Amino acid sequence: MKRNHQGKFLIICLYVDDLLYTGSSAEMLAKFKEAIFNEFEMTDYGLMSYFLGIEVKQQKDRIFISQKKYMNEILEKFKMSNYNLMNTPIATGMKLSREGIETL
Repeated sequence: MKRNHQGKFLIICLYVDDLLYTGSSAEMLAKFKEAIFNEFEMTDYGLMSYFLGIEVKQQKDRIFISQKKYMNEILEKFKMSNYNLMNTPIATGMKLSREGIETL
């Protein structure tokens, strides 16, 4: 992480051969991107959509993350992808304990 004297920041995440970066300053992002591309042979895939098993959907005012793809892979693995959905079989406001179900 890098922070300048104005409080603007740049965050860099490196995992094996994947590099993510974000920050609060378009200028800092552009300078970092230029420097890293001058130093290394890289490909820019644009906005992040999938990273380390997490799907990322970015909109103008929010970011939504999920593991839907991972969940679907598990259902496929155990041949459960065609099962019907069902609500959680416990009432809301209940707490499981060793003694049984308690009301909160």
